[in-house]
Amino acid sequence: MRAILVDDEPLMLKSFMRYSAEVPELQVIAQFESPEQALAFAGENPFELALLDIEMPKMNGIELAVKLRALYPELLVVFISAYDEYVRDSNAIGGDDYIVKPFEMKELIARINAVLRRTEIPNDTSKKLH
Repeated sequence: MRAILVDDEPLMLKSFMRYSAEVPELQVIAQFESPEQALAFAGENPFELALLDIEMPKMNGIELAVKLRALYPELLVVFISAYDEYVRDSNAIGGDDYIVKPFEMKELIARINAVLRRTEIPNDTSKKLH
């Protein structure tokens, strides 16, 4: 499953990329430090999963998720945040999971695998999800 990762902390991006190598079904096709870059990329590059930080400058992860789902209504969204007070906001927009930082590699792998198992998205890279 193709995924993007958005987090304004470069060290978190690096850690996640190292951990995601343990999930063979997950292919992180791009990573971004800004929601605006991710949104621009999304307009031209389809993917099935967005892993988003919430607290980011200019646009938070909840706002980004809403905009990404406007492009890809079936998009899976997993929030990875140091703040657990956004769980309600995540639920309100239909977030698929919420992982609180700091997390251990085992937890992250288990949670991502659980999200991947809950879906039956075709692996067709030629068109956007509608």
